[in-house]
Amino acid sequence: MAEVIGAVDYNRIDKIVRNRLPLSFTSAGNLKIAVSEDDVGITTSLQSISNKLDEIGKLVLVDYTTAPLAANSTWISKVDNDYATGRIVGTVFADQSGTLYVEQSPDGNNWDVVDSFPVSANAGLGFTVEKVAPYVRVRYVNGATTQTTFRLYIYARKRII
Repeated sequence: MAEVIGAVDYNRIDKIVRNRLPLSFTSAGNLKIAVSEDDVGITTSLQSISNKLDEIGKLVLVDYTTAPLAANSTWISKVDNDYATGRIVGTVFADQSGTLYVEQSPDGNNWDVVDSFPVSANAGLGFTVEKVAPYVRVRYVNGATTQTTFRLYIYARKRII
């Protein structure tokens, strides 16, 4: 087991690492990753990595509606095609029963993957669906009775990119 004595010697670490991997440290202590055999590199500070990690799991509003639907009517959300979305999540409440569909598409035209959720009258529902295709939208179909109360909120949960 190696023993560390005193301050970190970045120059020594730089020489050891450079012989094994195209990594080095800048004078400010930032990690430099070489992308070619020459001295060209990418410098990433710990702060920028931390900022990126803060984005993971955040909910970003995709679309919503609070307008009651007529009997047998349909509402369709905006399409989420953000590559950083890992899941589509949301909440729905209606005073009349209906069905919520989370639809996914490889091309934005053919909605091949569909998850459906029955929504009971006056019972809120939370939903979450893993994004497996580039395009996702939510569709809600109301039942046979006109609504007086309807709330549907759709969020994208960010993933590691």
